[in-house]
Amino acid sequence: MRIAVITDVHANLLAMETVVRDLKGQSADVLVFLGDLVMMGTRPAEVFDLLKSLDPVVWIKGNTDDWLSEIDEAFVPANDLEKVIMERTFWARERLGAERIESLMNHSISREFEAAGHILTFCHGSPDSYSFGFLPDKPPGELADALKGVVGEVLICGHTHYRFMMKFGDRTVVNFGAVSIPGDDFSHDSRYGIIELEKDRIAFRPRDCPYDTMSFLNEMAEFNYPDYTAILQKFGAGNPYRWRHSRSR
Repeated sequence: MRIAVITDVHANLLAMETVVRDLKGQSADVLVFLGDLVMMGTRPAEVFDLLKSLDPVVWIKGNTDDWLSEIDEAFVPANDLEKVIMERTFWARERLGAERIESLMNHSISREFEAAGHILTFCHGSPDSYSFGFLPDKPPGELADALKGVVGEVLICGHTHYRFMMKFGDRTVVNFGAVSIPGDDFSHDSRYGIIELEKDRIAFRPRDCPYDTMSFLNEMAEFNYPDYTAILQKFGAGNPYRWRHSRSR
């Protein structure tokens, strides 16, 4: 069995469409989505509709997705960061509409999945928290606490945008990286992965998909997305105006 795993799309339609095209050549049997679909990008409704059309067998809610339930007109930001989060939430809510938002909020933060004699645990951050981030350099005590109660022999997560595979005790923890917004390496590829399951074997196949990041970054500026310069910098764009005006050069 081949399971495609995507996570952290962040309303980047160009990146998601690139991954979907690549998926067509991977002979995946099912698709799993691990959360963070509609925030921090320009196309929340479009990525929602595309993911829904792919009919994932597991659809996890991420921490930024849950901003839609946590932040409403009564929310009072306590600092500049919360003000930006509020603005991004209102921006996405206006474009998503009530039906899509209700659907998003109905998804869980973790799921177990059994296939070919293996039990896999899928989550965004950890099984109990979509804000906890698994990383190889986390203190062992924190990792042990986050894995308590996990039935699956393998835990597959997102959230940190950091690709890794590590062993901790009798568990394997895997993160294939993010479809949009790179981790600490400023990669401009969309990242996802394939899990190959056989009765006596599990293999993990990471995929890297180059796409037109320039168009995405320019669109952020053209749409005047809230605090878009902070997102540009995650792609290694030190001077945001370079991205804003590049199409006219």
